[in-house]
Amino acid sequence: MLIILVPLLFISLWLILFNRRRAKGIRRTFLETSLILFAFIAVSTELFSLFNAISSLNFILAWSGAVLFLFAKFRRELRTGAFEMQAELREKLRSAPKFYLILIAFVYLATLVIALVSPPNTYDSMTYHMARVGHWIQNGSVAFYPTAILRQLYNPPLAEYGILHFQLLSGNDYFANLVQWFALVACGAAASLIVKVIGQDAKAQGFAAFLCTTIPTAIVQSTGTQNDLFASLFVLAFFYFFIAAVESNAWSDFGWTGTALGLAILAKGTAYVFCFPIGLFFVVVHFLSLEKSPARVRFAKQVGVVLFIALAFNAGHYTRNAKLFGSPVSTGEEPLRNKNLTAKMVLSNVTRNYALHLATASDSLNATFENAIKSAFGDELKNPDSTWSDNQFFIVYSSHEDSVGNFVHLWLITFALLAVFLIRRESGTKYIYAAAFSVAFGFLLFSILLKWQIWGSRLQLPLFMLGSVLAAVVIGRLVPRVALWIAVLVFLFSLPFVYYSDPRRIWEKDGSFALNKPRRQQYFKNLPDVEPLFVEATDFIKNRSAMPEEIGLHIEFNEYEYPFWILLKKDFSRQPFLRHVGVPNVSSKLNGMRSPPEFVISIRPELTIEGIEYKVVWSKDVVKVLQKK
Repeated sequence: MLIILVPLLFISLWLILFNRRRAKGIRRTFLETSLILFAFIAVSTELFSLFNAISSLNFILAWSGAVLFLFAKFRRELRTGAFEMQAELREKLRSAPKFYLILIAFVYLATLVIALVSPPNTYDSMTYHMARVGHWIQNGSVAFYPTAILRQLYNPPLAEYGILHFQLLSGNDYFANLVQWFALVACGAAASLIVKVIGQDAKAQGFAAFLCTTIPTAIVQSTGTQNDLFASLFVLAFFYFFIAAVESNAWSDFGWTGTALGLAILAKGTAYVFCFPIGLFFVVVHFLSLEKSPARVRFAKQVGVVLFIALAFNAGHYTRNAKLFGSPVSTGEEPLRNKNLTAKMVLSNVTRNYALHLATASDSLNATFENAIKSAFGDELKNPDSTWSDNQFFIVYSSHEDSVGNFVHLWLITFALLAVFLIRRESGTKYIYAAAFSVAFGFLLFSILLKWQIWGSRLQLPLFMLGSVLAAVVIGRLVPRVALWIAVLVFLFSLPFVYYSDPRRIWEKDGSFALNKPRRQQYFKNLPDVEPLFVEATDFIKNRSAMPEEIGLHIEFNEYEYPFWILLKKDFSRQPFLRHVGVPNVSSKLNGMRSPPEFVISIRPELTIEGIEYKVVWSKDVVKVLQKK
C-alpha cells in the first residue's frame, strides 16, 4: 500500500537530520522531523488546492517524488545516519530507565492496535473532522463550500490535512486515527527533551515521558480523530524550541519555534490560548535579561521571524475565513466566548474546569464535590454568558473521550504548581518557572475567554501535557524516591482507559472482545440507533437502476454526516457527488446558481428546499429520501 510512503519519508528525513546534526541527538531530530513532515503536509495541501488538484494521483506523485529525491540526493547520508543512529540507540537504551520504557511501550502498542482496527467514530469526526475530508477529496480543493455544519469550514484544518493525505495514499480511512496516535508518541519525546534541557537526568526524562503518555485523555484520544492531542504536540514543541532559541540565540532555532507555533495554531484554536503564556514569558523574561541595545534589537527581530513564520502557515486558512466570515479567526455562529465578564463568573469557570477532572469511581465522593460546588455558586453555574448552550454541570466518572477526566494527573500538577518555589535555584530553574507560569496562566486564560463546556476536559489536554512535564521535574527535584511509586499508581489508574475507553475499546462491559465488531457498526458506536436509518436510506438510493450523479444532504448544524460518505461512496471516489442543500447560514452564498439535485437525503422536516418542491420516496423515523416533484 502506498501509505508506506509516509514512514519512508519520515525515516529518511530523520536519518538525514541525525547524520548532519548528531550533536542534537535522536529525540531533537525526531521532533524536527515531525515539524518538517506536517509542514510538508500543510504546504502541499494548500498548493494543490490552489489549482483544484487535490487527488490521489497528485499526492502519490508528491510523496513518492520526495522520497525518491532524498534517496537519490542523500544516499550516503542515509546509510551513515542509519549506522550512527543504530549505535546511539543501543547506547541510549543501556542507560535509559527500563521501567518507564516498558510501560510507555505497552501504552503505545495497545493504542496502536486500537487505532488501526477501529474506524474513526468520534461524534465530532462524524459531523465535521472526517466529513470535511470527504468534501475536500471530491471538490479537489480545501476551498470553503456550502454546509450546514460550519465547523467544517472555520476550524483549523491541520489534523484533517494529515488524514486527507493518509486517505488519498491508502484509498480508505484505516489510517485516519494514526495522526493522533503519532502525536502521543511525539509528545513523549518532546516532554523528555524539555526535562533534559532543564537539566534533569535520564530517570526524570523517562518519568516525564511516562506521565504524558498515561494521561487518560491522551490515551483515549490517541486512537481517534479528535485534534487536542495533536495540538498538544506542537504546544510542547513550541515550548521546547523557545528554550532552545533563547539558549542558542540561533536564527535556525527561532525558525523551528515559529514553525511549531504556526502548526499549533493551524491544528487547534485553543493553541492561541495555551501558546500565548509561553510566548509572553519567554519574550518578556529574555528581553529583560539582555543588557545591550543591539542584543535586544536582534531578539525583537527574531521574535518577528517567529510570528511571520506562524502567520505564513495559517495564511490560506485565515484568508478563507476572512472572506466568508469577515474575520481570520472565526467561530462561525457559535458563541464560544464569555460575555459580561465578572469576578464570580471567572471563579465559577475556573472551579468547573478544575472539577471536570475530579470524578472518581466513587459516586458518593463525586456527589460530595458536585454538591459543594453547586452550593457555592448556585445559579452562576447556569449563566448563559459563561456556559456553552444548555450544558449542565455535574461530576460523573466517565471513560468516554469527550468527558474523561485526569484525576491523578490533576493532583500531581496541582502539587507541582504549589511546590515549584520550594525547589533549589540552579541551572534551568527559570524554565521550570516558565512551565508553571504557562500552565497556571493558560488555565486562567482558558477560563476567562471560553464558555464552560461539559467536554472541556479534553480541550485542556495541552495544559496537562506541559503540566505533566512540570510535575516530573518538581517531583524529581523534591522527592525523587517516590517517583517510581507514583508511576505505579498512575499506570494502574490509567490502565482501564486503555482497555475500556469509549467509543473505541478492547473489551466490552460484558467481557466480549470489542475489536472484532463489524467495522460499519463501529462507525455508529456513539449513536447505534441511527445505523439502520442511515443504512436503509442509502441502500434505497443504491438499489435504484442507476446511481444518481449527485445527492443532496439536508441536515442540521450538528448531525452525523460522515457515515453517508462511507455508505454511498466506494474508496472515496468522486461519484456520487454529495453536497449540502437548503443551507441556513452564511455559507449558502457559496452555492452560486446551482439548484438542488434530483435526490436529497433529509433529516429536516421541510419538503421545499431552495424553492424546489420535493416528495418523500422513502422514510424511516427522522431520515427521509426526497425526490423532486
